Amino acid sequence: MSEKQLTAHDMELLICAGIYVEPQTLSGPALVFPISDGEGGEIRVLWQGGAYESATYTDSRKNQLVFPYLELYDLLFEAACPVHSVLMIGAGGCSYPRYLVAHHPEVSCDALEIDPKIAALARSHFFVDEAIRESNNRLQLQIADGVEYIKSLSTSNNKHYDAILNDCFIGEAPPAAMMTVEWMSLVAQCLTPGGRYLTNVVSAQVGEDAHQLEALMDAARMVFEQVKVVPLDLEVDPTEPDNLMLVCQRA
Repeated sequence: MSEKQLTAHDMELLICAGIYVEPQTLSGPALVFPISDGEGGEIRVLWQGGAYESATYTDSRKNQLVFPYLELYDLLFEAACPVHSVLMIGAGGCSYPRYLVAHHPEVSCDALEIDPKIAALARSHFFVDEAIRESNNRLQLQIADGVEYIKSLSTSNNKHYDAILNDCFIGEAPPAAMMTVEWMSLVAQCLTPGGRYLTNVVSAQVGEDAHQLEALMDAARMVFEQVKVVPLDLEVDPTEPDNLMLVCQRA
């Protein structure tokens, strides 16, 4: 089945199988369907391009995190200053933003999603509208291009965030525009003093497969006071690609 086009027959088969189909996102078809959590519970997933893009529990655990790498974003709370305002770029199904406002009543989060179809799925299938209500609007989901949003915010001086989180990917690579010194500088201008920028990257820590990480670190070190890499799994072979969190802190 093509990642870019579903036939009427494909659609019929998927719908009959209980799978919700959004045929026309910016990156091709997206599917929403349940899988087992292995313990008798259910996880609802957003599937796109051969991979799970977002996931949520559908029971009382709906504000818990399914994907372990998202827990690394909690490193934002190790910043020198208190955290009250957070921006998340590449929100998808808003797994971390929902978790954030549910567990930290002192925090407000603006979540950006470039694709209006994905944002609609987040609202209709991933409890985002419920999270907005329950948090008294401390969570806001906006349809926006993260690069353009940061460019505009950096020149307006109207708002600064205590932390900016990035989970944008094109395949397994960060967008090229988010790997430059210019990008890092713009992000830093949108942070409060002592604020943190955290970006997820799938990369080896050393060796041939570490080029994405090395490029990000080179750019970040030109701008930020502190830059470190935190691996998801401390025991993983550092020459093998895995989820890593690049943590940058401004002065």
